[in-house]
Amino acid sequence: MIVKSLRIALPLLMAAGLFSLQGCQHQSSSQVQPATQQQSYQGVLPCADCNGLQTSLFLNQDGTFVLQETYLATRDGDQVFTSYGQWLRSADKITLTTNSGDKRHFRSEGNGLRMLDRNGEAIRSELNYLLLPVSAALPTALVPLTGLYTYMADAAIFEDCATGKIFPVANTAELEQAYLAARREPGDAVFLTINGFFQVRPSMEAGRVQTVLVPERNGKFRFDRNRSCPKK
Repeated sequence: MIVKSLRIALPLLMAAGLFSLQGCQHQSSSQVQPATQQQSYQGVLPCADCNGLQTSLFLNQDGTFVLQETYLATRDGDQVFTSYGQWLRSADKITLTTNSGDKRHFRSEGNGLRMLDRNGEAIRSELNYLLLPVSAALPTALVPLTGLYTYMADAAIFEDCATGKIFPVANTAELEQAYLAARREPGDAVFLTINGFFQVRPSMEAGRVQTVLVPERNGKFRFDRNRSCPKK
């Protein structure tokens, strides 16, 4: 009977420990001071096949970014594309790595950012490649995401495969029910493919905010308990 009780209790203790650890990670990776929530830049960059590339770049303090690019006045009208990933600063350069592995490079110039070429070198041109700082919120354009989803004690978290960051989830009943059907044990992390956007919301801790993953409303998602994030 003692062995049987241990077998039942051990997974629950492990799950509790997991959420305790993830709670610490939430504080360090997704919670930031309101005054230093993010750095936002905007500008209209040159475009070969349109009237300009309206660009909005949001650098979050947790090391993630959202890049929204609007190709203005194409044959099919304005075309909006949003990418997400991780950013790193090296000396005076900033490198963006999207969740698909593509890289973008910028160099600090005054209080703005100048776009560089694919090799991280200066673009020799008289055209404007400068983004200037603005006060703007994170865009609500959807981005495709893959990661590990866990739901326990009426709270859901998502560990993003591309960045390794962990975010609380603005959960839905559909996600909860699908997760309960897909998991093997309580507290299991199950691989999830989903479209969503990030939003800064007040934290339960007074005076702090946190970045939350908001799933696409009535959108499609897929759990796969036989997959996991690729090792880096």
